[in-house]
Amino acid sequence: MYFEKGLVIGKKQTITFIVLCALVAMLKYSLLPFCLLMLFIPASRFASKKSKAVNAVLSIVIPVAAAAGLYAVTTFLITATGAGSGSALTEGGVNLMGANVGAQLHYMLGSLTTTVSVFLRSFVENTYYITQLFSFGWLSYGPPEVFIYLYIGFLMLVGFLYSKYEHGAARIEDTKMAFANRLGVFIVIALGYVLVNLLLYLTWTPVGAGLIQGVQARYFIPLLLFLPFFSRNVHPVLSEGEVTRMHINVQFVAFAFVILVFMHTLFAYY
Repeated sequence: MYFEKGLVIGKKQTITFIVLCALVAMLKYSLLPFCLLMLFIPASRFASKKSKAVNAVLSIVIPVAAAAGLYAVTTFLITATGAGSGSALTEGGVNLMGANVGAQLHYMLGSLTTTVSVFLRSFVENTYYITQLFSFGWLSYGPPEVFIYLYIGFLMLVGFLYSKYEHGAARIEDTKMAFANRLGVFIVIALGYVLVNLLLYLTWTPVGAGLIQGVQARYFIPLLLFLPFFSRNVHPVLSEGEVTRMHINVQFVAFAFVILVFMHTLFAYY
């Protein structure tokens, strides 16, 4: 929708986007910022500026309402039926971990300065979840950290230098992402990152704790999808069926990393 200059975004595209955003938001509240993406599509792709404004507002309001409605319904059912009172983390409906959404929210609003410091400290100190990449399960076997940082560097190289956009059989030379839209993508990623921490602070972290708990690397995987769009130029891929040495190299390096990590884990622990 961003690059197709001949496309006029109508009801079909808008409804599809809204439905997808609503489903994603209901499955994972931390992905709600994805609903903002329509704001960064050029107005020329719509019938008018008013049409873009209406579609953008609907793409935000409807998924938010769907997520809020699902939360209200599930909360009501859990409260009414007493479901979860027998889980390993609860006893009589009280979370044994010390987490309580209502109490945590009251504490957060009553001491905003302390809450901000907790979030800043967590952003700096909670880097351990980076090392969870390639781990076989939570707190399970994993590779040396050097493999992880090397692979992150590889992903950044692919995302920034080899960004690709396929435009059917046509070739678009020098396809550009406007700075404002790249900034918008960064805001979406930042909001997603903050929202993950906020949700875990409210639902998993003990009331008044000085560090956000429960953060795991897998929660941030969807945010990696936007890395290529930080590049100023999003170049087209080659024509269908054309294979270059670069494609082979990228696939080989990714496959080699996975095999290397697997073999190291196998020999180190078994």
